Amino acid sequence: MLADGEYTFNLPMEVKTILEKIRQKENQPSEYYFALEIGREFIKSAVFSIEENQVEVVSLGDRERWENEEELIEAVDASLSSAAEKLPVKGEVKEPDKVVFGLPSAWVEGDKIVANKLKLLKNLSEKLDLKPAGFVVITEAIVYHLKTTEGIPLTAILVNLGLKKIGVSLVKIGKILGPKLIDKSDNLADDLVEGLSRFKIQEPLPARILLCNSGDQSEEVRQQLVSYPWLEEKKEAVEFLHLPKVEVLPVYFDIEAIALAGGKEVAKAAGLVLEEKPAEEKGVVKKEVEEKPVVIEEKPGFVAAEELGFVKGKDVAEKEVSVKPELPRPEVAVEKAVEKGAVLTKMTLFAKLCSFRPSFSWLGKINLTFLRELIPNLLRMRLTLVLVIGLFLIFIGSLFAAYWYLPQAEVTLYLEPEMLAKDFTIKLDPNASTPDKENFVLPARQIEVEVENKKSRVTTGSKEIGDPAKGEVTVYNGTSNEKTFKAETKITSLAGLEFTFDDEVKVASQSSAAEPPGKAVVKVTATKIGTEGNLTAGTEFTIANYAKSDYVAKNDSAFSGGTSRQIQAVSEEDQKTLLADLETSLEKEAREKLVAQLSLEQKLIEESIANQVVNKDYDHQIGDETENLELTLKLKSSALVYTEQELRDLVEDKILESITEGFNYQPEETEFSFDLEKVNEDGSVTVKSHLEAKLTPQLDLEQIKKNLAGKYIVIGRAYLNNLPKVTGFEEKIIPRLPGRFGTFPRVAKKIEIKLKIQ
Repeated sequence: MLADGEYTFNLPMEVKTILEKIRQKENQPSEYYFALEIGREFIKSAVFSIEENQVEVVSLGDRERWENEEELIEAVDASLSSAAEKLPVKGEVKEPDKVVFGLPSAWVEGDKIVANKLKLLKNLSEKLDLKPAGFVVITEAIVYHLKTTEGIPLTAILVNLGLKKIGVSLVKIGKILGPKLIDKSDNLADDLVEGLSRFKIQEPLPARILLCNSGDQSEEVRQQLVSYPWLEEKKEAVEFLHLPKVEVLPVYFDIEAIALAGGKEVAKAAGLVLEEKPAEEKGVVKKEVEEKPVVIEEKPGFVAAEELGFVKGKDVAEKEVSVKPELPRPEVAVEKAVEKGAVLTKMTLFAKLCSFRPSFSWLGKINLTFLRELIPNLLRMRLTLVLVIGLFLIFIGSLFAAYWYLPQAEVTLYLEPEMLAKDFTIKLDPNASTPDKENFVLPARQIEVEVENKKSRVTTGSKEIGDPAKGEVTVYNGTSNEKTFKAETKITSLAGLEFTFDDEVKVASQSSAAEPPGKAVVKVTATKIGTEGNLTAGTEFTIANYAKSDYVAKNDSAFSGGTSRQIQAVSEEDQKTLLADLETSLEKEAREKLVAQLSLEQKLIEESIANQVVNKDYDHQIGDETENLELTLKLKSSALVYTEQELRDLVEDKILESITEGFNYQPEETEFSFDLEKVNEDGSVTVKSHLEAKLTPQLDLEQIKKNLAGKYIVIGRAYLNNLPKVTGFEEKIIPRLPGRFGTFPRVAKKIEIKLKIQ
């Protein structure tokens, strides 16, 4: 860090390098602009262009993490570089150097950036050679973008998810309260309750929650909020009229909102008139807002936000702009006057002709030839006028009929079901042909399959092999009696090594006349393999359990031949593990083959599946030297199947007795599970069956259609939102007309209502 407080970086500045490649292409917009969102924890960027009077986002940069000023500049450089890399360049264009900032609300006071953040942005702009064109508050850009896409001012709870904190904003008819920053915990619903309680409002909260920056865990965090018991919460601060609908905004929705809002103001600053896409193309109601061109003098360097129309707390579409009215074109006025005069002349002539009463005093003066030409012309003019009026009336009538009868609507209602749970004890009998409702006997059928496969694994056991040491010992008899030692007699060295006699040996007594007296030579072998048995000469041994004073043995020459080594061999654990793995694989294969035998009406009782090993064959036994062990296994699998419709018929009467008034039983929304209780001697099986059924609320769909017919869309939405047991809805109106013509179809039968259970 330098003495003046500025940081020094050796950054690659990839943006400038990448953008040099753009200059060699063709047919590109004349200028690109950067949009840069500086969130509390993340950086997002985009490149937008203004072409053919419209703002278009042409590329999006990578999302980058930052914590301090040094990381901020690096993150911005990386994000802008990635946005520039993704440009669909086709021609020579000017490098983007102007940037519109999207800032957190905490960085802005009134309509100005706070002093320390302004210094940070200036330093950032200098380091990256950027020219600030203005700024917009992130939350305000999102709210404005939602108003533009949906056609009405937003009313919702806006939740901005971060790694350490979440921001909670309350938006009512486009007006923003907050955000309130809450430390993030493991439970997002509890965090949101804490954030909402800080607003201290005395009225119900908006029943719509929008999640921003949810990342890869969007569905997980949405489910946390969906499953939270909002209507059971007793705190007044989180009072909802009905269960709130939770929606997840796309990851890059906020930066696109900043780019579109900023692009609009940049275009105004350049003297361009933007043409907004009609709301019909976006699938929403078009709100009639008159956009007027504004010309603002562009200023060098850092341009204040108020000079580009980014004013905190105001909707950029609601600015008061002084526009000089245009005078009507003289030629248009003349054309209209001529047309009006021509029509009046024809109408006057027609009226006079209709009231014409010839006087007989003129007969002598009238040229009969003139009369013969005049009368057909008058008749033709009258018929032409009648035809024009008729066609006009038909046209108006056709328009009215089309407006009245052609629109169609599809409304999907998401219903909150009531869960019904019941338990039954059912006997599955292969010998029964029809269900027995009184005794709860259900016909069943047993199916069987056989599967066989091989599997191998690397052995993990080990075994020591080798040869025992061998040699000769001299046995000394210190007693006065002859002694005979049998083969396999054990002798032990002082170190505890054991050897056995290879043959039977007879040793004369010490006092005998034998030659030599009192001793004999015999061959011995070590009881264990290994080099430990290779003893040196002169080693003394005890014989069996005899005292050394009576009998002793010594080797006159060294023992030899003892060797040992470790080998890879089959262990008991190897066989067990291989059997378990192959058995699991075959059980899965057998189940798939069992299911393949089922018809569309049949269901398999998983709990009744029984597996039996028919044959198992290992290619090596325990202790065998080998690196791989292979097992061939044959398995027999059997199970019981039933017909689902027969099961529903069996328990339907009991279900209908338990249904709450005001709800309908939907057989297709019923799930069964089974627990095997016992296998009977007659081949039947007794199971515990658990049933869970979703009961749907009873709704008068015809009355709902009548109540919706002809209603303005906003009013219709409010009506649908307040229907009992309805947690959400979607409506699709074709065609969707603008302004006050935009209503639900005026003919009730043109409205189709679909029900979906959540």
